[in-house]
Amino acid sequence: MLSPKLREFLDHNASAAQLLDNVLSEAFTNRSLQLYYVYSPSQPLACHYYTETNGVVIAIREDQQILDEFLCLVYESLNSENEADFQELFHRAELGTISKEDFAHEILRVEFKSAKQAKTLISKLKLPKKETSKSYYYKRFIGCPDSFEEFLASIKKDSTNGQDAIKDYEMKYDLLRKHELQ
Repeated sequence: MLSPKLREFLDHNASAAQLLDNVLSEAFTNRSLQLYYVYSPSQPLACHYYTETNGVVIAIREDQQILDEFLCLVYESLNSENEADFQELFHRAELGTISKEDFAHEILRVEFKSAKQAKTLISKLKLPKKETSKSYYYKRFIGCPDSFEEFLASIKKDSTNGQDAIKDYEMKYDLLRKHELQ
């Protein structure tokens, strides 16, 4: 299910392979995982969503640095464990009991927990400087702030570079509200 280049990366990085094995084992003990690779440059680098049959789908963009592919899989696996938190926020959005801005911020608060977990895990890896210097996500996770306010500020800063997570989650809110009102 892993891409050939990710399998090769893991074959040459035992600590990364062990970390991924541990994360996947913990995250998917009682759930199934479907991993898809997408080839569209307009897609996010990675995302996850839940199936109706107690499963998780993780989609990862194929044409990115191998370390980023690895880190995306680790992060999305960790983040998928927050299903109850996400579902509660989706439900509140459908009912209109949370504002659009608060919805986006609370989703990011849940993702912040996963980013801090990823930071802790990957900081223990011995990765080649050649790989880490090219990796967008390595820098993001290693540099993950300790406070949510700083994390939110970094998300807002990224929005000036074309990645606007707040706007994306506000659009998700609108879709959830529209679906509920139909």
